[in-house]
Amino acid sequence: MKVRRHIKQLLAVPAYRVKLGFFAILGVALILLAVYVKDEFWRGIILNFSVTFLAVALIQVLWDFLGGDPMEARIERIEGAMRIIADLSDSDIGIERIWPTRKIWAKDPVAGLDYWQDLVCRSREVKIISNTFWNNWLKDDKLVEGFFKSFGEKSAFKLLLYHPNSYVQRLRRQDETKDPKDEMQNEIVSSLKMLAEKRNDIKNPSNKKKLEVRLTHSCVHYVQLIRADNQMLIALYLSGHGGSPSPTMQLRGPRSEYFDTYDKQFEILWNRGEPVAWDNIPDFPDQFPKMPPPKIKDWPWDIKS
Repeated sequence: MKVRRHIKQLLAVPAYRVKLGFFAILGVALILLAVYVKDEFWRGIILNFSVTFLAVALIQVLWDFLGGDPMEARIERIEGAMRIIADLSDSDIGIERIWPTRKIWAKDPVAGLDYWQDLVCRSREVKIISNTFWNNWLKDDKLVEGFFKSFGEKSAFKLLLYHPNSYVQRLRRQDETKDPKDEMQNEIVSSLKMLAEKRNDIKNPSNKKKLEVRLTHSCVHYVQLIRADNQMLIALYLSGHGGSPSPTMQLRGPRSEYFDTYDKQFEILWNRGEPVAWDNIPDFPDQFPKMPPPKIKDWPWDIKS
């Protein structure tokens, strides 16, 4: 199947078909011409030329059949890459790195999960939008310890999670088809309990105020956003999938277009969130107040919670 698909891809390139056909037709035509040439000297020269043209076509086919890419295909890929580079440089979009999935990003030895865990710990200003922020983050006791060890040096830490007993959380949970029914809700509660415990250990009242957490109950999260000072990580949530296959990119700030756009998006969602009451965090999701579907002004039907 791979060989057949590879051949179809090659033949789909017009310049490749023309080049291959030219050498093949010219080689066959010279052989036919040699049949009608009676002079041995000229017949030999014509046959040598025909063998050369056919050999070029045959070598090209063998090279492509064994997996080599035609020059035209490589040039097209280079031209496509150059267009992307021009877009990035001319518009100052701010994209530094791109990964096809969040799973691949996490394993990146230079800017993957390890790098971002360290960056969040040592950055002064941190803003996060996440479904639960539990796996790979608050679930890691060593990471949490390192984060709160330097918490006094931070200027702000804002975390936006789903409300664990809300309609919009259940709406997103339906896309986490491979996870147990209540896993997302329980992870949110675990994150809140962990943060409340660490917040109680902070002695300085002004430092306690730096730790802010709000709960989303009126809209879904389309991305996981992690801002650490002037760098930002964006994972685009997909419908029908968990977080692992999410396309992921790293942005440079603070004045690039994408960085500014997503930073403003954070503020919009943050202002819609409900602040966490630190002195009264329930132990189970269903003990949180029930948050029904958000009201829509021009919706013509009643929505029962």
